[in-house]
Amino acid sequence: MLNNTDPELSRQLQATHHRIADATLAASSWEDLFRAVHKIVAETMRANNFCIALYDEQKGLLNFPYFVDERETAAPSPQRPGKTAIAYVLRTGRPLICTPTGIGESSNRRVEINGVSAGVWLGVPLRLRDKTIGIMVIKDYNGKTTYGQRELTIMEYVSSLVAGAIDRRREDERLRLQTTALESAANAILITDLVGTIQWVNPAFTKLTGYRADEAIGKNPKILQSGKHSPMFYAEMWDRIQQGLIWQGEVINRRKNGDLFTEEMTITPVRNERGELSHFIAIKQDIGERRKLEQQLMQAQKMEAVGRLAGGVAHDFNNLLTLILGYSDLLLNESDPAHPSRAKIDHIHKAARHAAELTQQLLAFSRKQMSSPTVLSLNAVVNDTHKLLIRLIGEDIRISTRLNAKAGQIKADRGQVEQVLMNLAVNARDAMPQGGDLIIETSDVELDEAFVREHPGARSGPAVMLGVTDSGTGMDKETQAHIFEPFFTTKDLGKGTGLGLAMVYGIVKQSNGYILVQSEPGKGSTFRVYLPRVKAPSEPSRQRTLAPAPRGSETILLVEDAPDVRALTCELLENCGYTVLETGDPEEAVRLAESRKGSIALLITDVVMPVMSGATLADRLTAVAPQLRVLYVSGYTDDAIVRHQISDSPLSVLAKPFTQEALAIRVREILDLPLKRNSGNGAAPA
Repeated sequence: MLNNTDPELSRQLQATHHRIADATLAASSWEDLFRAVHKIVAETMRANNFCIALYDEQKGLLNFPYFVDERETAAPSPQRPGKTAIAYVLRTGRPLICTPTGIGESSNRRVEINGVSAGVWLGVPLRLRDKTIGIMVIKDYNGKTTYGQRELTIMEYVSSLVAGAIDRRREDERLRLQTTALESAANAILITDLVGTIQWVNPAFTKLTGYRADEAIGKNPKILQSGKHSPMFYAEMWDRIQQGLIWQGEVINRRKNGDLFTEEMTITPVRNERGELSHFIAIKQDIGERRKLEQQLMQAQKMEAVGRLAGGVAHDFNNLLTLILGYSDLLLNESDPAHPSRAKIDHIHKAARHAAELTQQLLAFSRKQMSSPTVLSLNAVVNDTHKLLIRLIGEDIRISTRLNAKAGQIKADRGQVEQVLMNLAVNARDAMPQGGDLIIETSDVELDEAFVREHPGARSGPAVMLGVTDSGTGMDKETQAHIFEPFFTTKDLGKGTGLGLAMVYGIVKQSNGYILVQSEPGKGSTFRVYLPRVKAPSEPSRQRTLAPAPRGSETILLVEDAPDVRALTCELLENCGYTVLETGDPEEAVRLAESRKGSIALLITDVVMPVMSGATLADRLTAVAPQLRVLYVSGYTDDAIVRHQISDSPLSVLAKPFTQEALAIRVREILDLPLKRNSGNGAAPA
């Protein structure tokens, strides 16, 4: 307020107005601004002690961003207003003068002034839009100064300017924060006017689209259109936002370099202070990586479901194939080679063997194939199979190896790793009908968290990589999405089962590894298999000389809950000279063993049976007959063997379907080997 009756005071107040306005613009901080205000006030009155207190309404605390006091060296900590003179001004919104002789508005009350109850004190409210946001205070401890109407007028005038300056700086800070947030946002943001002309874009927009701000501003967002959406798509979008409604959806757009990308976009209408539409703000997020991960996850889940189905089907087939193989073996042994039916029986036997191979491939895909992991070198596997690969692939394909001599060891089933290499090589051969190059390589790699995030199902850590690269026809993305599925094939009818790569996939997963394919039509393919690296010396492979259908005379206890399989197995064993006690009831097996204590040399039992598992039965029998050897026969799969805590000896489990020869050889091997006691699952061959 200006005092028209005092021209000098009016000029002084006008000068103060300009100086505080200049200080507001020049100050780089709150302290700089308040220091300038203090200096201006001190030029008009005694103000050695000066402070500004601001009220935080949300926290209910008074803060002292500026505090100069002759007695107090440090500003008070944030505090609740209490019953101080400052609190009075804050609560009433009215100025207050305190002198040694009284208090401005109520001479009969005493007010504590920041812990000092003597001296001269003047406080005025900082008011903004009918709300008190703080207080500005001057005081004189000596009491030599009397603050009167002149000082009050100046302080009230200055306080109105300071309140305005505080409001402007707060608004500037808010705008700077908004600008910084928009500039720093990870999502692309663009703002257009009502006709769609781009007014502003943030750096993330440039990163997403390739267009710099100066290239985009003044243009229409149509510069991003890919041609993948119909005119109706954009018309509906435009109609909605012009109604003041938010639009959300996915859009396929084109970057400056021509690449397509999929984004998730939200367009929000912006209204001005009159409630009228003024702008549109679009927030964009590239969801290409998310879509890729979602597709990979869906593919992994689909493969897992198909794997469970394949494993279940394979198990049911195992029992049936055991019967077909077993009885065709018996018929072949019993029939005259010249008999007219001999060739038919032989065809049945060969067909059953082929069906058994397909079953094993299904089990491999479903990661339930029985395996005997050993520590081995991928380099050794490649070198050992190199000659076989040359014969398998053919002379029109050049095979070269790039093996890292320092490549580490892995723990996996050697036979399964050989299957992986052979199937990948055959797949490469079929992709090069006119010949070409096949490169096999190995190396140590470190799979980091970034690789794992990009490839769901992979595991971080040290690994050994087996790579197989061909110069063949290559594959498009659609084909790559299905190549590991059982029975999927691009070959002509009758030229492939579609189980080769499915088996590779299953073996790699069962070995805790990961397989990656990179290919483009006309540019060949590269399959990379990553298997966990272990620190252990390679174990020599078991060399075994197989004698045809060895015989024996020992007594064997056979426990099998499937009557047909039990009858067949009993006959096969008896044909080899063994005495067989057979039952489908584990409790009956215990009674038989007790009645023939000491005379039973071998227990052959199914793994999964009603009432009692094979492992539990073996425990009960070997507890009273430690010399009893055990052979588990199962149409179930490797996970069932693990779940039932079966011995990890490679000889202790015989998988269905089996032939008479395989059964006779395994029985003889177990009976001829020394015993090793295994806690929890009976005696097993050493």
